[in-house]
Amino acid sequence: MSEARAGRAGARVRDRLLSPLASGLLSGKYRREGVAARGEGRLPAVSSSGNPAFEKLLTERNWSIVEGLIDVARQVERTPAQVALNWIATRPGVGATIIGATKPSQLADNLRALEFSLPTDLSARLERLSRPELVHPYHFFETDFLRTDLMSAGIPVRAEPPWFRGPGR
Repeated sequence: MSEARAGRAGARVRDRLLSPLASGLLSGKYRREGVAARGEGRLPAVSSSGNPAFEKLLTERNWSIVEGLIDVARQVERTPAQVALNWIATRPGVGATIIGATKPSQLADNLRALEFSLPTDLSARLERLSRPELVHPYHFFETDFLRTDLMSAGIPVRAEPPWFRGPGR
């Protein structure tokens, strides 16, 4: 069932997310050297393996997200991994996150992500930082002029159904 049909029917469509910590990039344990990752763990080794998934992971944009995440984590006195997992687990439409811990202490730290709520302003900051760049044709929904005047002769059109972001979002 499509999300639009599910929304109209009152059903909830939930996604399962694999690698919500972006192969450890969002854990806070890596530091950047240019766009390369340095630190303890497997990311520095696998990022130079030729796997195209890792070439797209280590970008200026993603490092900017990491920097914002670390700042938010400091403000709420949590680890970057806890903040990242908390934020993604509380997104509308997310039913489960699939995490992979290599040590019991890492698993325990990740599970503490469920013990707090992010303040609304900090959650909104993470949303802004991580929102994908709109590409054609989705940028037509970015401004009121494009949304209502140019594209639909003054009739309001939304980029997503009203129920998509949940109540109050």
